[in-house]
Amino acid sequence: GGTRRADGALSANRADGSFNRQLDGRGVPPFIEHSCAAVLAEAASCIVRVPSEQLKMRLQAAHERTLGAALVAVWRRGGVRALYVGLAPTLALDLPFGMLQMPLYEALRGALAWRRAGAPVAPTPLEGALAGGAAGAFAAALTTPLDVVRTRHVLASEGGSSHFLRTAQKIVERYGVQGLFRGILPRTAYMAFGGVVYLGSYSYVTDLVTRVVA
Repeated sequence: GGTRRADGALSANRADGSFNRQLDGRGVPPFIEHSCAAVLAEAASCIVRVPSEQLKMRLQAAHERTLGAALVAVWRRGGVRALYVGLAPTLALDLPFGMLQMPLYEALRGALAWRRAGAPVAPTPLEGALAGGAAGAFAAALTTPLDVVRTRHVLASEGGSSHFLRTAQKIVERYGVQGLFRGILPRTAYMAFGGVVYLGSYSYVTDLVTRVVA
């Protein structure tokens, strides 16, 4: 359909080295667009997810029995600010992760499609899944130190306030630089699998919808 031809034309633009041009002539590199979109999406999700995580952790730790009781308890500790404990370190983790994952995902699935067909064609769902797994693993490995610091920072906040950078400093002082990479293998494997499922499903649904509406 027309959408697939447009996608092919865009891929051809990228293939001939014109990475700084889009079909509409805005001159914005694709990786910049993908990075900005990922940052905005991650930031919006964190605004909802961080308070939800606060309440979930209190319920899982059996501090309170009901969601309402957990909300009241957190609110009494500091109002809105208490609900968003951990927002800064969460953003510090999720924004770089999104900035790495999405542009790499788009580039890899385009490269896989080109390798398969030898011409600018739309990627298949399988290529999207493979690209999603590789992009997720790469982004997860590089952002593991941020994940370690974020986890320690949120846990430390239960007993008192601590600056995000101070938490990182304490980890290095106690465990060395290698302490920042604890759990890198399970995190990389987990996020690779998540990338295959999530972005693979995304590719499949996108391909399906494109076929229906084209």
